[in-house]
Amino acid sequence: MQTFNDTSWLLEQWGRWAYINRRINLSYPTIQPFTRLVTPTRAGPAINDLVAGEIDHAVAGLCKQNPEMGEAVARYYLNGVDYRLLGERMGISTRRASGLVQAGVSWVSDALDSE
Repeated sequence: MQTFNDTSWLLEQWGRWAYINRRINLSYPTIQPFTRLVTPTRAGPAINDLVAGEIDHAVAGLCKQNPEMGEAVARYYLNGVDYRLLGERMGISTRRASGLVQAGVSWVSDALDSE
């Protein structure tokens, strides 16, 4: 059984993994060779693709079962925002945003334990 802190750390790493592995096609093929020269603004993930895929699957399940909670968890860990800003972006209170993220982390923890 994973603790809340372990799952929270895994979700932070998943957010980094998703950020590093995002695929954005800006239709500017001439600048793509230079993108690797730019240093990343976030540290790289400390998990491999297999673990990140399991977390991604768990978050997707959360989004399907409870869309609001899934959105809160995804935005919190993918965008790296605090509860105040998360609440503003979702149109909810800071307290509700915090509660949704904490409940979502517990849900993801249970989903990872059952896999």
